[in-house]
Amino acid sequence: TQSFCLGALSASQFALSDELGFLFHMMRASAGSCCQPRNFHRALKQSREASALHLVDVVDVEGSLLSKAPLWSTICKFVPFLLEQLRREAREAKLAAARSREEADARRAKQREMEMLTGAAGGAEGGKASLDAMVARQFAARLAAEAEKAEAAAARAGADAAAREES
Repeated sequence: TQSFCLGALSASQFALSDELGFLFHMMRASAGSCCQPRNFHRALKQSREASALHLVDVVDVEGSLLSKAPLWSTICKFVPFLLEQLRREAREAKLAAARSREEADARRAKQREMEMLTGAAGGAEGGKASLDAMVARQFAARLAAEAEKAEAAAARAGADAAAREES
């Protein structure tokens, strides 16, 4: 868990794995002195699930319990919550990485296709492109731009559908 959190960096602003990784880093760097988990606490406050389980603001600044539930009960709810949240963020990161690889592969394939199209048109003597080659390059570039727009729209639709599924 610690190695995942230290290596994690998500696009979300309030990812518990990112903040937990930062907290682990600060604890290592502090060499035994106190660390304040303010960022982690802020990320925890943003979670609806943590609020529903009453995991946020259980104790005050002086360490006195604010809730009527015993502290051990809160700890027993916190551990499964944190593990589930980390599992969810790891799954989302894995899907995002796969999507990114697929997009990069698609861009490379389009680039090769465009190079093949423009290379097939041939060039005139002296390395200058003929009119046919220039038209072929423009057409290939226009096709690639349209395909990128379509892929971006499909990716946004997929992300919106995934967000609705988790809600």
